[in-house]
Amino acid sequence: AADVTRALEEEAAKGLDFILHFGDLSYARGRGYIWDQFMSQMSTVAQQVPYMVGVGNHEYDHVSGGEKDPSGAPENGFHPDWGNYGDDGGGECGVPTSHRYVSPDNGNGVFWYSFDYGL
Repeated sequence: AADVTRALEEEAAKGLDFILHFGDLSYARGRGYIWDQFMSQMSTVAQQVPYMVGVGNHEYDHVSGGEKDPSGAPENGFHPDWGNYGDDGGGECGVPTSHRYVSPDNGNGVFWYSFDYGL
């Protein structure tokens, strides 16, 4: 994550309007201290430009624990037949991501939202 942070800091210094980071955020896989380290590293970037995120497989995938899933997906969460879902998220079910980030209120938190830019 340190290399990603350095690259984002360099790009932000060039005058980015915002950063969209969808999925594969911290690779914490259920370990809170890794989330804390990631958030600390990303704070330098987020202080320079708006930093928006969305869940990916490493934040969401789970094979059990669907009752904790904050997405509101029925039964054991969003698992379409065409997906190759496993336990990439270490059972996080999107919970740490949804508690650490604020998203526009026109969608479903970090699971989906929209905003207009440049109109």
